[in-house]
Amino acid sequence: MTATYWLDNEKYPDRKRRRQAEFLIHQSAPWEILAGIAVKTEAMKERVEQILLVSGPRHKLEVKVLPNWYY
Repeated sequence: MTATYWLDNEKYPDRKRRRQAEFLIHQSAPWEILAGIAVKTEAMKERVEQILLVSGPRHKLEVKVLPNWYY
C-alpha cells in the first residue's frame, strides 16, 4: 500500500485492479462494518446476490451496480 505509482505496466499489466482490491479490504475486515456491495455489472450483481442468499440472513446487504467506481 506504500507504492507511489499504481499504473499498469508491462511487468504488471493488471496492477491497478489488484491494488484497488487491496486498498478496499487490506487483509480482512469484520462483516458488520459493510454498508453494501458495489459491483461493475448486472451479471455480477446477480452472482453476488445468489451468494448472499445462500449465506443466510446475517449476510443480507444491498448490492448495487456502480460501473463508474471501476477503472
